[in-house]
Amino acid sequence: MEWNELKKRVADEYGRRQLKSDVRYRALDKIGDYLKACHKNVITDVSALMNIDRDALKEAYRNHKPSKKLSGAESSAINEIYNQLRML
Repeated sequence: MEWNELKKRVADEYGRRQLKSDVRYRALDKIGDYLKACHKNVITDVSALMNIDRDALKEAYRNHKPSKKLSGAESSAINEIYNQLRML
C-alpha cells in the first residue's frame, strides 16, 4: 500500500468521527511531508513503517521540526497512522 492510500484511510477515520476542526488533517499533511523528505521508502510501501517504533517516529519527527515540539494533533495523527496499519 502506498502513503496516499494510508493517508486516505486515516482521513476517512477522521471523517467518520465528524471532527469539527481540520487541525488533524493539516497535521497528517505535515507528517506526510516529513515522510517524503526523510523516509522515502514509506511513500511507496507503508508497511516499512512497521519497522519504525511509533515513539521513535514521533521523536524523529519532533526533532525534525524547527520548534522541536510535537502538537497534540501531530501525535494523534501518528497514532492513527499506526492504528490503520495494524488493521491492514
